[in-house]
Amino acid sequence: MTNQQPSERLLERLHTICERYRTLEKVEPSTAYQDGGSSLDPGRLSGRLARGAGNVAHGDPALFSRYGIWANTLKDLVLRALRDVERNVPDGETVQRLQLVSNSLSAFCDIQTLFDDMEIGEVPSYLRSP
Repeated sequence: MTNQQPSERLLERLHTICERYRTLEKVEPSTAYQDGGSSLDPGRLSGRLARGAGNVAHGDPALFSRYGIWANTLKDLVLRALRDVERNVPDGETVQRLQLVSNSLSAFCDIQTLFDDMEIGEVPSYLRSP
């Protein structure tokens, strides 16, 4: 990651992504990358995270703390929803928390396509120029 200024177009696209997923009304799944699956194999998930982290190891030093704070917030939202379910008191806010987590992860996926030089993911159609 370089320290050059991002283009106005890139900043607009990043804003568009964040706005798209800023909803509590429904889950907006990202189509940027193939389905990651819902396997409970911790090695599969941690391996993906380790490879991603290794790939950005030479980037902006704030990158990790910013994503760490974001991920911790997602974790806390999920934990709160799980507590509600365990206590048998899920309500509309429980569903909204989970939708918020899902939408935030979808935004993360879409954002990554803008920096994906290998083009493994596909820039979502709503971000493509006409």
